[in-house]
Amino acid sequence: MLVDVLSEKELVLQAKLGRSGALEELVRRYYPDLHAYLSKLLGPHEAEDALQDVFIKMAQGLDRYHDEDRFGAWLITIAANHARDLLRRRAGRSSPLPEPVCQPLLAANEDQGRLADAIRRLPAQFAEPLLLIYQQDLTQAQVADMLGISVAAVKMRIYRAIRQLRALLKEGPP
Repeated sequence: MLVDVLSEKELVLQAKLGRSGALEELVRRYYPDLHAYLSKLLGPHEAEDALQDVFIKMAQGLDRYHDEDRFGAWLITIAANHARDLLRRRAGRSSPLPEPVCQPLLAANEDQGRLADAIRRLPAQFAEPLLLIYQQDLTQAQVADMLGISVAAVKMRIYRAIRQLRALLKEGPP
């Protein structure tokens, strides 16, 4: 059977059996989405290194992984946790959000660079739920599960992120 036609569940099972082709295919399938996620959260340069760490953690943790039907969510959780650790080490630096999330916040004449600056100034605790929901298309319940918080807390963080973005856009550059 060709690796390209295997389902995600079959690939995970093959990778757990030590078949390197299956592991390589999992990396190939998830690389673009995880790279985009980590780039928005950490920046493009740090994302590349972080992504390598995420895939190493994935390979090392496969033997402990038992829910083959939720592999994508498990892998995003690894990426989110790793990014959170890296952001904590930055001590106070903020993380960017995807621009489509914030498009309604812009007046017609505001430029995207100003929005990007405001997004980078948001605290990571508010940026992370927005990235997971709007970029990774996860539900609020999935994000709550990943972050270990309630759905109400996810909603509150999204609300606060949008409120802070509005304030940052009103006040202008730092």
